[in-house]
Order: sequence, then C-alpha cells, then structure tokens
Amino acid sequence: MTALYPSTSAAQVFVPLPVRLSTTGGSAPIAPDVAPDVADCRLIITNPTGGSVCNALVDVGTLPTGITFISAPSCIVVTLDASKFTTAGVYAVTLDDDVTANYQTSLTSFQWGGWVDTLFANQTSIISGLAAIELQTDQAVAILSASYDVDDPAAPTVQTLSIGGSPIATRTIANADGSPINPAQVLILGELTAVP
Repeated sequence: MTALYPSTSAAQVFVPLPVRLSTTGGSAPIAPDVAPDVADCRLIITNPTGGSVCNALVDVGTLPTGITFISAPSCIVVTLDASKFTTAGVYAVTLDDDVTANYQTSLTSFQWGGWVDTLFANQTSIISGLAAIELQTDQAVAILSASYDVDDPAAPTVQTLSIGGSPIATRTIANADGSPINPAQVLILGELTAVP
C-alpha cells in the first residue's frame, strides 16, 4: 500500500510503468525495459467492493473527469479528486501496456477513508489535549509566579493576587476578632523569577 488518505481528501498515488525483461542480441545481460509509451498504458482503478473507478487509456482526453496524471521517466503519479470515492477501504491501481502483452502489469494500492478517518480524528484529539495540557501548565506556572501585595503597607485591609502586574483576585485581611492587622504580620510575596 502506498498511502493513506482521509475521506475528505483527494488521493495521489505513484504507479510504476509496466516492465519487461529483455536482452539485446540474445547475449547481453537481462535488463528491465519500461513500457515505451505511457499513452499505450491502461489505468484501472478498482474500489474496495470491486467496482470500477477508472478503466481508460492514460491519455489526457480519455481519463474520467476528476482523474489526472503526471508522467515521469519510470512512473506516473495519478491524482484522484475526493469526488471519485464512495467506499472506504483499499483501492487497487493497475497499469498495463494495452498494445503488447510483453510488459508485466504494475500494481499498487492505497487506503481511503475508514480507519484512516479515525486515525486523523484521534490525532486531532491528541493535539487538542496536548494544547490544553500546555495551557494548564502555563496557567500553573503563572499562578506559582504570582505576587501578593497589600493595599496599605501601614494599615493593610486587602491583599491582592497579581500575575505579571495585573490583579486577578483580592481578599480582605483582618485578625480573627476583626481588628486591623499589624503590618509586620503580613507576608508580602513578590513574583518568582525563573533561575537559568
């Protein structure tokens, strides 16, 4: 199998050209020989239930709408629009020399939809979860580095929690009997500074 595609995606598949083994003059070593003309090749794409997606010569004018190709020295790269798919599963792609039987058919496949959708959904969920953990970690670090200050150093009645100089919460402070607190009793904490 060459690739995995979610059901919302087009597919792009690498298909080797058909090959035959040949000798020159009967005495040279056997060497691979690729099909001489891509336009002589037939592209057959079958869906997971055996239905035909494409059965046409590899030619600009003969391929069905939504299927295109790029030719390379020993292969073609076929692109199928998402509209060409109706069934999730493994799609078989064959390329055969339609003119002569001397070339061996090449075969490849790709997975479209199905469990790939689950894989991509889980990946998105994991990334979202990691982002939430990172945010919570950032919040925890910010809270740990928060500062506590009082409204009046001479007669404190309110203590303020600040992060980065921005107040985020206050609390009234007093002795248990409601009397004012001695300023020497109040612990004022500055922001924590990271140690390199």
